[in-house]
Amino acid sequence: RSSSLELALSGLAALRLRIGAVASVVICAGAASARCAMPVRTRSQKNINIVICDQTGEETSFRVSRTESLRPCFETYAELRYFEIYECRFLYDGQRVWQHGIDGHTGLVVESASPQDLNMEDGDRIDMMLVRRGDIGTWGDHVDAPGTALLVAGRATAAESRALMKTLGATTDAFESHADAKLLDATARAALVACADARQTGESDLKLDLTREDLAACVGAAALDRLLAFVPFDNASIKLRRVEPAEKLINFHTDVTPRTVQIPLVDDTAYAGGRLVFATREGLVAPPRPAGSATIHTNRVAHGVTPHTRGTRYALFFLETAADAPALPSLE
Repeated sequence: RSSSLELALSGLAALRLRIGAVASVVICAGAASARCAMPVRTRSQKNINIVICDQTGEETSFRVSRTESLRPCFETYAELRYFEIYECRFLYDGQRVWQHGIDGHTGLVVESASPQDLNMEDGDRIDMMLVRRGDIGTWGDHVDAPGTALLVAGRATAAESRALMKTLGATTDAFESHADAKLLDATARAALVACADARQTGESDLKLDLTREDLAACVGAAALDRLLAFVPFDNASIKLRRVEPAEKLINFHTDVTPRTVQIPLVDDTAYAGGRLVFATREGLVAPPRPAGSATIHTNRVAHGVTPHTRGTRYALFFLETAADAPALPSLE
């Protein structure tokens, strides 16, 4: 297909792209309420204009066919925004419309519906949630993300929690809480805290990638062996995280990483807010997380973190990589 690219700069940055008969797109930078000065003209009643809105409020306008799959539109969006398509999850009216793959690793493509199938009207909005392979959540306001109001309130009814699970495609509420595990003693935890403090250079959210050798140098060979014996997968990336309070939260999401082990390095009484919360069929659950304990969850579990208002959080993460991931059931 032939394509042409036209860039116009004014008070708002706007980028217009035509790709054959698939779409005409305008990207708007700035506040979520801002609209581009460049109108998307109607060519035929067979086509409608839609807006894809990301978690920061940035909007991208597309012109699409009412009757054809939205998949080419989503693929174009990912390319324009420099995202990998497997990082993008698209929601319409709170329901998942399309996501590349089952778990971000298989490469299986699930075909999307058309605007007509979804009863979409001209000017309707599709929300895009970004999930990153191996990511451990992003702190922010996340005002428009599903379940943010529940995180701020710190509670939800069973009906609200189940609706949130459905919106995020969470197919289970099963997670493991090992509050009495005592995987790291005070000396080992202090060494990791000191390591994070020493590497901090002003950022409020520090994420350090560690090798097994790095971890052994901090906690000792015996403690490393104990950790590896506990973690239920062999092929893991290891991250050390240090977070200062900024009254931000981590929105409810499901991971791309198949399984995650979190080990807090300080007691949950050492900071205010910043509670790890799971959405379950009975409501929200925030398990106790004493220093050296652990939680384990899969990428089928919806979870988030409440606003972090005081004290510094430190945690160690083991993230299962694709090579070690078991086959997981379909989201359908």
